[in-house]
Amino acid sequence: MENDLKKPTGGKRIGVGRPTKKTTPAPLPPEASARVSAAAAAAGAVKPAFAPIPAAPAKSVAPAPAQPAKPAAPLMVRPVPPAPKIAPPTVVPVSARKVEMSFDAPFAKFVNIAGDFNAWEMTTLTLRKSDSVWKITLELKPGTYQYKFLVDGEWVNDPNNVRTTPNQFGSLNNVLEVG
Repeated sequence: MENDLKKPTGGKRIGVGRPTKKTTPAPLPPEASARVSAAAAAAGAVKPAFAPIPAAPAKSVAPAPAQPAKPAAPLMVRPVPPAPKIAPPTVVPVSARKVEMSFDAPFAKFVNIAGDFNAWEMTTLTLRKSDSVWKITLELKPGTYQYKFLVDGEWVNDPNNVRTTPNQFGSLNNVLEVG
């Protein structure tokens, strides 16, 4: 059978006298292009630009016997020099000073002292009677303290210390300076 397009129909040739529009096919994706090129080369129509490498046939390989894992080689790490030792700031401990407090009250039954140094606790610091004088030795850090004696339950100022300051109760507290 001959190609019908080459035969004249009614004495006229098809396509003669009319301009023909040339169209270019859309480009193929790379994988399709490689298949078309390989098929054309196999048919002998086109000489391949490269020879395809045939895939190796799959072999069934038995797994190798398990061998003990070799320890990994140690990483080569550049040693980091130790940070310089910085001495902590020098804190000179403030040593407490021994301060002897006394109160002359020969007829008192008990004498306590309270102040800034013991949060004004009335019963924690009790003086001891020696003859007619009540005494206590306190260890206080340097600073300024307010205090008062508590004699048989009554607040009394220290007669041996004239330094005083007003308090919130409308009376006076004694002031003690420890250096």
